[in-house]
Amino acid sequence: MGGLVSIIVPVYNVEAYVDRSIQSLTNQTYRNIEILLVNDGSIDNSSVICDLWAQKDKRIKVIHKKNGGQGSARNKALDIARGEYICFLDSDDTAKKDYIEFLYNMMKEKHLDISACNNEIFDENGTFLRERKTGEGYVELTGTEAIKSLWTDGVINIGPWGKLYKKELWEDIRFKECFSEDWATMHFIYEKADRVGYSYECKIEYLIRSNSSIRKFQEKKLIMLDIAKDNIQYAQSHPELLPASYQKAVSVYFHILFQLPNDSKYDIVRKQIKLLIKEIRLSIIVSRECRSKTKIAVLLSYFGFGFTKKLFYVVKQKDAAF
Repeated sequence: MGGLVSIIVPVYNVEAYVDRSIQSLTNQTYRNIEILLVNDGSIDNSSVICDLWAQKDKRIKVIHKKNGGQGSARNKALDIARGEYICFLDSDDTAKKDYIEFLYNMMKEKHLDISACNNEIFDENGTFLRERKTGEGYVELTGTEAIKSLWTDGVINIGPWGKLYKKELWEDIRFKECFSEDWATMHFIYEKADRVGYSYECKIEYLIRSNSSIRKFQEKKLIMLDIAKDNIQYAQSHPELLPASYQKAVSVYFHILFQLPNDSKYDIVRKQIKLLIKEIRLSIIVSRECRSKTKIAVLLSYFGFGFTKKLFYVVKQKDAAF
């Protein structure tokens, strides 16, 4: 029997999906697991569903807490996780039966600190849309290369799910308890990793929900401006990461800028974001590492942000990032 794997699932108002998600974990071919379901103050039947599953499977532990967001929920589970390894799943996604076994075997065979897999993307009707990344085989990265990847939409995505981690990577790190907690946190985990492996095989079924907050403006998104600043400051101590930090930051700047409501109360924020873009756009243009779409976007901003906005929506319709 392999080492114990703690699977952490934050749960909030997902009564339509969480039963299927939990079942996909109880059916794992790798049996030595504990499933930590963190009910983050749900006001629907999610908590009841979690408790019923805990009665049926002794590997499941349910933690009930006041609503604090995904970062807070994951931190609560990290504090009590008993496993040698840590894994995450979102409560509206499902794992294929060999999700844990596949990542565990990859980690052991390749002597990795983190093993990661691809995922399939579905809509709410269960219609398959695409694989997140197209390709075949296996890729190995250093911790620094993995940070570049998660900041530039590479094979290692920004979310903590779809990976298996040695627990010691999390010993002194917890998620920032804010919007976009993954972007604020995950580079600190990869910084501690020597070897990160990625397989193009899909072991997660990722659900895109029509009411996703990603596509809507919310005031709490403005914290992302501070996260971008913090990550650029982090990269200044790791110069090889600067182009990636700029690319991610400017993508976020455009994202927020073009979602801001046409309301005078956001005029100061709008002006601030434009200044932030102007501060880094030349560095992006001259960089050999930043992608062409990003360079075109910032080039167009020299002629006015209206040009960039048109490109932004064309790109987003194709489900691609700057």
